[in-house]
Amino acid sequence: MLEACAGRELDPAFRGNSSQNSIKSHFVVDRKHRILYCAIEKVGSTFWRRLWQILAGLSSVHSPYDIKPGSALGGGQETFNNLFFDEIHTIISTYRRFIITRHPFSRLFAGYVDKLFSPNPMFWKGLGAYIVSNFREEKKNKEDISCGSDVTFREFVKYIIHSETHNTHRDGHFLPMHDHCRPCQVKYDIIGQIETFVDDTLYIVKSLGFNDLANTLNKTMRISSVTDTIKDQVDILFRFKKTSMY
Repeated sequence: MLEACAGRELDPAFRGNSSQNSIKSHFVVDRKHRILYCAIEKVGSTFWRRLWQILAGLSSVHSPYDIKPGSALGGGQETFNNLFFDEIHTIISTYRRFIITRHPFSRLFAGYVDKLFSPNPMFWKGLGAYIVSNFREEKKNKEDISCGSDVTFREFVKYIIHSETHNTHRDGHFLPMHDHCRPCQVKYDIIGQIETFVDDTLYIVKSLGFNDLANTLNKTMRISSVTDTIKDQVDILFRFKKTSMY
């Protein structure tokens, strides 16, 4: 990555198209331990935002799995929002910085499955309806457009290409990772990847000095991550069911 970024820090192609406010919300700060994490959707960010609440002392639980995925953004986590440039620059320059990455094609497919293929009325009625309306070649009826529940992967790919080419109707779950975390401008100390998520998470937690927490995660993470995903999907389905009744 250092070779790819060399001399290209100011190149627009390596800076992305996201707004400053959107970028700021992805950087999570722990002032006590002087660490900085850049969260990327569909790259373990829900887990890490829950884990962050424990690292930063924002939650008294002992495991991130004791925090519901829907509460991942809670706990009073501090981000770059509302911080001035000088303070942001100091944090980026002096704190321990880490990021989790993922193969971009794998991330796109995971985003499609989570937001458009699996039951997700909120995305269906918004993004799904937009994709059907604009990128479905065969004849479509009003129900197809209003529901947006049957977006094909081919239609999704067309949407991604168009949204990136024209910088319109972009969604954070599908934006390029460099658009969120600016790796050519922020020099990360640790770069993990979703393909080795458990091992990399344990390494990061240990390197930050949280050995007891790392030992706890080492005992539970591989099994709990599966049950956590199942419980989350069930909760989502029942939440949508309850919402649709009102």
